[in-house]
Amino acid sequence: IKQPAFSQSFDAILIAYNTLNLFPSKTEILSCLRNCRSLLSDSGKIYLQLFIPDKKITSHKGKIFQFQIFHRQDGEKIIKEILKNYSAEKRIIAVEERYRIRPAKAESEKQDWSRSFSIAALPYDRWVSLFRQAGLHIIKAFSGYDLRPFQKDDSSCMLAILAP
Repeated sequence: IKQPAFSQSFDAILIAYNTLNLFPSKTEILSCLRNCRSLLSDSGKIYLQLFIPDKKITSHKGKIFQFQIFHRQDGEKIIKEILKNYSAEKRIIAVEERYRIRPAKAESEKQDWSRSFSIAALPYDRWVSLFRQAGLHIIKAFSGYDLRPFQKDDSSCMLAILAP
């Protein structure tokens, strides 16, 4: 998506599952949008899903902690922990995912895995500005798969249709 290797144009390009948020740099996001724009046919559209941080995230001080426990049939437990830290200055969320594997058998070794990454946490108006810079505009925007109209102050998910 950063450097597509296509020589043809497309009527539709899908950017699903908050993929653009995985580029923490505005430069990378803009480059991706411009590349996609260059691959659109004259009537082509980009369909995308974005994460837009809501007030619960942007007003929170410190880290947000979430966890889940998965019980496997063999008695093993997998504990998934997620720590998120929003930076208003950088407009990113630093994410640390930790996986703790707890075997059912006492003689089996416990395992701990982790990975860290950052995601773009741009407000709605900044996304709109990036779309414009890439030669795109929003035709329609929704707050979810039930196709409720997008409300920038009430939703952290935006499904949008973009066109040149």
